[in-house]
Amino acid sequence: MSLDRASAPALDEAAGMLRELSVARQVFALYQAGHPKREEAVIDLLASVRRLDQLVRGSVVLFIGRKGFYLGPTLLPRASLTYHGLLEAFEEAGIEAVELLPAADAEELSVFVSILCREADANGHLSGIRINSVRP
Repeated sequence: MSLDRASAPALDEAAGMLRELSVARQVFALYQAGHPKREEAVIDLLASVRRLDQLVRGSVVLFIGRKGFYLGPTLLPRASLTYHGLLEAFEEAGIEAVELLPAADAEELSVFVSILCREADANGHLSGIRINSVRP
């Protein structure tokens, strides 16, 4: 885990990852479990997570608070304004921090999106995604 300031490409990719996460949340709301659209959305999200992982030192740490998204200590202003519904989903699920480890896979990301959609419990064990385990 690294809380250093992120590079401009990492900040851009973090915004892209939030876009993919927002899309996945919308797809999960529209389609039932097992639908191929859900799998497609998670695959796109995983690709973005992998790209971001290559651009940051350590694991990807996303903080949610003060009505904004932060990659480490850096505010993502445009994403915070654009993905307000996603921000509310994090807040409603009680998620203040997410650490995405290299071990995070499509299955775990699917569970994570389900948590944001209130389809799954945030207390479940995810080996590649740590929820609320780090603080800003």
